[in-house]
Amino acid sequence: MRPHPTDETTQITSLDFRPNGAESEEVLRSVLNFVAQFDEEPHTDFKIPYPSVAARVTDVLSPPPANGRSLHDLLDTIKEAGQSSANTSGPRCFQHIPGSTMLSAAAGEFLSRILNRHSAFADQAPLLTAMEQGVIRWLCTEFGLPATAGGSITSGGSISTLSLLAAARIARCGDEWQDAKIYLTEFTHGSAARALRILGFRPGQVTRVASDPHGRMLPDALREAITTDLREGANPFLVVATTGTTDNGAIDPIAAIADVAEQHNLWLHVDAAYGGFFQLTERGRAAFVGIERADSIVLDPHKGLFMPFGTGVLLVRDENILRDAFRTQGAYLEDHIEPYPLGNRCELGPELSTEARGLRMWLPLQLHGLAAFRATLQEKLDLAQLAYDALVANPALEVHKPELSIVVFAMTTDAKTEAMLHSINSSGAGTVSSTKINGKTYIRLCVLNSGTHRSHVDGILKVILNATN
Repeated sequence: MRPHPTDETTQITSLDFRPNGAESEEVLRSVLNFVAQFDEEPHTDFKIPYPSVAARVTDVLSPPPANGRSLHDLLDTIKEAGQSSANTSGPRCFQHIPGSTMLSAAAGEFLSRILNRHSAFADQAPLLTAMEQGVIRWLCTEFGLPATAGGSITSGGSISTLSLLAAARIARCGDEWQDAKIYLTEFTHGSAARALRILGFRPGQVTRVASDPHGRMLPDALREAITTDLREGANPFLVVATTGTTDNGAIDPIAAIADVAEQHNLWLHVDAAYGGFFQLTERGRAAFVGIERADSIVLDPHKGLFMPFGTGVLLVRDENILRDAFRTQGAYLEDHIEPYPLGNRCELGPELSTEARGLRMWLPLQLHGLAAFRATLQEKLDLAQLAYDALVANPALEVHKPELSIVVFAMTTDAKTEAMLHSINSSGAGTVSSTKINGKTYIRLCVLNSGTHRSHVDGILKVILNATN
């Protein structure tokens, strides 16, 4: 713990909502000191035992006081909250899909919140709107989408998926969607099924298409399922393909699926939340051939672009489809109906009042440049290959070759694999998570944190290999 400052200004309480210059300076100085001194990786716990934090949870659940508390004391509580959390953004985190800590993105978010401009309408925040649209136009170009394409920055892949599936249904089905059929696989991310449930689709409208042993959709099985549905009078509507499943990073054959979708006039939705930003590498671009034919794409910059959690992107081949679905009407909005060279972001998704989300992406992209992101992504691919090479050489392990940056491996029995999982996560060298593929338990090692380097991977590999003895 850092020593308590003695300067009385650090004990500021009951600040005005708009403090004067000196007070503002002290608040910012205190926050910056907190950032500079916070230990980024205090531990590598996978989960936090509740008894260890129960008393403090009770304290934090207390209602706000009648009078303000010391900023210093509050920052101490925030520090404690960070240190008593699983460090899912640290370089030794290989569980699930790791986050990252990028100061420049956090600075962009902070500045956006300080500006606090209403960004629903371009005529009220033209440059902030341009920042977001510039990022979106760049992404549309990276993925080979046409000039008609567009999209917006969202709070994450789940909301992006919900928004795009809603827009797709309106565009393709209108009000007659009760017989529409959707095609997924067992390994499609759960956010798709959840979005469909929220939208009112019945379980019988969703077909799980067969996959190959690695979890990739079989195009012939998709074609067969569509043929069966047509024979039964159903309306094939949409197929979800994935560029990097959460389980093991499997890449569906996008081009072949696009052929089937085109033949039967299906909407092709691509879940690129985890793997999509590997498009910035030569290997990723080669693996994603066909993604340029997608009708919609979901991306999670808080995964593959190392942005803060709560940063998603939706892209659509024809931006007008979003406007037709989400255009907001009301007499109270008529001051903003005149044409403006920049479109209104409130017409591109279900939200009206939102922060200027573009800043959190625009600032780091402009500051660091694309070369830095491409190199970091390539490093993660290389580290996953390094991990695979080390693990596959051990005869005690069954290891799947990574298509991107997730390596899955297992011992001969589920019990041995689960014991190894516990051993790794108790070692302090890093954290991993598990999944089931074709009924068998595997350990997942996902390399995606921006700060994960060779030394971190070597450290956890040593623990894994020792656990096979």
